[in-house]
Amino acid sequence: EQETGDRYYTANWQAKEYQLQLDYNGGTANGDTTKQVVFNSAVGELPTPEKEGYVFDKWTYDDIPVNSQTIWKFDIGAGEESKLVAQYKKIYVINFSTEVTVKGKVISIRTLNGIDLSAIQVTLLEGERLNKYLNWDVMPIVVPEDNGEYYYDNVWRCFGTNNKECKVYMDTPITSENFPGADENGVITFTPKILSSWTPFF
Repeated sequence: EQETGDRYYTANWQAKEYQLQLDYNGGTANGDTTKQVVFNSAVGELPTPEKEGYVFDKWTYDDIPVNSQTIWKFDIGAGEESKLVAQYKKIYVINFSTEVTVKGKVISIRTLNGIDLSAIQVTLLEGERLNKYLNWDVMPIVVPEDNGEYYYDNVWRCFGTNNKECKVYMDTPITSENFPGADENGVITFTPKILSSWTPFF
């Protein structure tokens, strides 16, 4: 006997799962090289890779930042690239020159507002600015033949490709474009731009 009457059906859906490749982008980490994610769910724990001379910044998918709380909304089609890429910020170490050439003669900077300039070494990350480190107004300098003072006009210098002078101001962000004078280890040496209210006789 055939049954009659209305019938109601409920569709059951299962969220898609994706396997992503973890691209450490020159860095290293202990753990898997893949990450399983579920559509419309949090990504979950991600490794923190290390890279010499750099600090880990974030993971990205197709240039979009991704972290453990990110709700995965990307539908990856067959054959499409599916990887998370580690992004880093370069570490820069800044030294301050203790010698300045004026009128062809090398003179030595002994102190900067009472601070031994040669003892200062600043570590900054890519993108940080120099405000708190270059906010000095008067620079006393020891000159062998004179006790006069030089001043600088809030401008420092580094020397980049082909010894080209790069001016550095307090609000200058640390980037490879602004500091082509940095060596491969990210070390930058700053030299003050000197002004004077008197004329040295040498």
